[in-house]
Amino acid sequence: MIFVAACVYVSGHGNIIGSLCIGAVFALSVIGLYYLYYDNSTKRIYAFFSLLGLLLFIQFLIFMGMDYRWISYILTLYIFVILNMICR
Repeated sequence: MIFVAACVYVSGHGNIIGSLCIGAVFALSVIGLYYLYYDNSTKRIYAFFSLLGLLLFIQFLIFMGMDYRWISYILTLYIFVILNMICR
């Protein structure tokens, strides 16, 4: 969360509060992926929160003016990781 917030703030795309919000949304998707991988009780709720966090994070990136090519790379990597975790 801190790393993403620092990258957004240093690049000049957001102020401190906006950077922390983007970092928190990114952390939501990472925590969802973590629980999806390590908790075998119910995977649907973790997949939902992970997907929600990633989509909000990508929406913030689009709002800040990020190139769509990088967003497609992020989505492709996420789909590969989530399918690997669900199908294991």
